[in-house]
Amino acid sequence: MGIDVFKNELVAAIDKSAQEVGMSVFKSLTDDFCCKLLAWLYVFGGGQEAPVFNGRMNVDIAIAQSRMNAYGGEVPNVRLLPTLRRYVRDLEWFLDSRVGKPE
Repeated sequence: MGIDVFKNELVAAIDKSAQEVGMSVFKSLTDDFCCKLLAWLYVFGGGQEAPVFNGRMNVDIAIAQSRMNAYGGEVPNVRLLPTLRRYVRDLEWFLDSRVGKPE
């Protein structure tokens, strides 16, 4: 398990370095997708099988966490916060059966 944590942190650090110079190493992980992933984790929880046992998903979560600066006690990325809040709201409304399936 220790090597997986190291790998996730390394990938997140590489992504953060690339973002700081305006590059994208992981083109499939847009800021919008990162917000969707973190909203899903927040609403449905990380205790499900997919994020716990899927190595690629763990890497994506580490990258999304890095982009959002979603570490305990830290100030989150203010530019992405409205998008994250929108996705969280959509998922919560979906759970309350107020709306149909979110995007």
